[in-house]
Amino acid sequence: HDGLAQSKNTITALLMQKIGPQRVVQLAQALGVRQSKLEPVLSLGLGTSPVTLIEMVTSYGTLANAGVYHAPVILLRVEDRHGKVLEQFAPPADTQPAPAMPRKQALMLVNTLRGAIDEGTGTAIRWRYGITADVAGKTGTTQDNTDGWFILMSPQLVAGARVGFNDNSVTMGNWGQGARSALPMVGE
Repeated sequence: HDGLAQSKNTITALLMQKIGPQRVVQLAQALGVRQSKLEPVLSLGLGTSPVTLIEMVTSYGTLANAGVYHAPVILLRVEDRHGKVLEQFAPPADTQPAPAMPRKQALMLVNTLRGAIDEGTGTAIRWRYGITADVAGKTGTTQDNTDGWFILMSPQLVAGARVGFNDNSVTMGNWGQGARSALPMVGE
């Protein structure tokens, strides 16, 4: 619990070694990482295989939905200034909700991710932005501070931000940490 809340990479690396990267890849794909190629290597848990923001938000949405995957829909509807619905969107017909992980484990993980918000790397979401709701989330930083991200979730809403460059040779130095770079966007 504390290791995840504080983003302790040594704990993530030990867990990857214990359960094996191939099982982590399978779980990530079930949760919503469906387009990015995940290398089944021990360093995967340290951010060595980049994924898209929509895949991250979808995966956390699966957790917030007690382990059931739903295909992402970018827009639900378009309304005019008077609230009249101009266009309505639905998930692709060929994708049905699917269990990605057992409900008990998904809810246990959500509870652990509350720790990142209440006492870990995401605490600024409360003291800087005044969010008092029952939320969970996670900050993240990829290899060599090339990307920072932050995901915040509740059962009704998942919000995420990613900050980085398309060129992995450019890093953000100390500003690459998700708590410094991406969390403010979600907070606002």
